[in-house]
Amino acid sequence: MRYLITGGSGFLGKEITLYLKEKGHEVSWLSRNKKLSALGVDVFYWNPAKGFIDENALEGVHIIINLAGTSVSKRWTKAYKKQIIQSRIDACHVLVSYLSSVKHHVSTVISASAIGYYGNTHDHPVSEKSENGHNFLAEVTKEWENAIKPIENLSIRVAVMRIGFVISSTEGAYPLLKRSIQFLGGLRFGKGNQWMSWIHVDDICQFVDWISNQTNLKGTFNLVSPHPLHHSNLIKVICKVLKRFMWPFYIPGFALKLILGESSSLLLDSSRIIPKKLLENGFDWKYTALNQAILDSE
Repeated sequence: MRYLITGGSGFLGKEITLYLKEKGHEVSWLSRNKKLSALGVDVFYWNPAKGFIDENALEGVHIIINLAGTSVSKRWTKAYKKQIIQSRIDACHVLVSYLSSVKHHVSTVISASAIGYYGNTHDHPVSEKSENGHNFLAEVTKEWENAIKPIENLSIRVAVMRIGFVISSTEGAYPLLKRSIQFLGGLRFGKGNQWMSWIHVDDICQFVDWISNQTNLKGTFNLVSPHPLHHSNLIKVICKVLKRFMWPFYIPGFALKLILGESSSLLLDSSRIIPKKLLENGFDWKYTALNQAILDSE
């Protein structure tokens, strides 16, 4: 099959690209960088803010993977919050517009979202049928998913990936956490009793390949391991694997809020997410235990 990836130059896009190419699929990217050249893929220009796509990008494409969107890992100023939302909405709108107006062979769109959709779940387990949360990330993911949904009206299957905390050896939040533990030892964020729902990057890649062939499945999917754990236990597991000391102290929530502002919710909110649809439909995780996922990321 031929895949077209938006946001392909991000760490997740690169991982998925390499995985799909190893499986023998053709992969191309949409990028705002006209001179981008990476991983031996064809790169086509687009400008979501101006509603433009090089129509040649859609030629022969069967599946689109939509990963486009500004990072949420920076401090959320009022202007940056607007950019976070708009970058995602613009990307979805231009895909909907072009898929409804030009000839193509696209049968499936796989679009990213995040478990932030559920907001702070506290101690309550939630599945794909659970309600939307009430904080900024919940607002972002709801608008993001609503923006891609009209593609269903074009008789194109849509699968939305609500992605958890990603374990990867290369980029993303985990390498930053790992480096801090290597140099400073393990410190809990807040009281440490907030739930963390995680997934290894290899299982995200496996999901893309799996859902591509499960043509009877659509809708939202929680991309997390079946075994979430408390933040303090996550730090404990990482410390054990890295052979680093876990301090009996923690960084108070109010201190993180002073330093990071509203984006501190990324560290302090609880996310106890159940991948119900993956369990019901026989998805086979490569990593369900965190210690093995971390060992294999070294």
